[in-house]
Formats: sequence, structure tokens, C-alpha cells
Amino acid sequence: MLFRIFGLDSDTPEPSLEQAASRTGAGRAIACLDQAMQDVGPAAAGPLGQVLHDYFAWATTTTMSRYHESADDVPAGMPIPRWSWDGLHR
Repeated sequence: MLFRIFGLDSDTPEPSLEQAASRTGAGRAIACLDQAMQDVGPAAAGPLGQVLHDYFAWATTTTMSRYHESADDVPAGMPIPRWSWDGLHR
């Protein structure tokens, strides 16, 4: 699943979510989201909770971590990735 989330090819060793999060310092943000979803209860359980977790983990360990200094660093016209219940669309 992480191959789909992080857009890796099959020749790349698959990182665990924890490895990817620790490389970017995003682990605390992901943990906060997970805790918030637990606090919400059943409404965030199941497929909805998993998709939200997967999207947030992907976003915080890829795009958001590239431009964490300033919004001015984000390239003009940068497309917004599309997600669905099946993950990132390419």
C-alpha cells in the first residue's frame, strides 16, 4: 500500500510509514491526526479513517515537507494531487 501512497516504483525498497514520517519530522502530526480520529469515535473508523490517515501521512511526508519554510517556496501553478478511496491518482 505504501508504494501507492508514496508513488514509489516496485524496485524501490518499501519504507514503513514510521520510517517516512521520522525522516520528515511529520510523525507527531500524523499521530495527532490519528488521536483526533480516535477521539471522534466510530464516525472516523473504518475506510474513512484509513483514507484520511493515508492521505495525511502521504501529504505530510511528501509535498508539505518540501515547502515547510514558507508558502512563497511553493511553485506557482503546482497541481493539487487527486485522491480517492483507492489512494493517490496518477
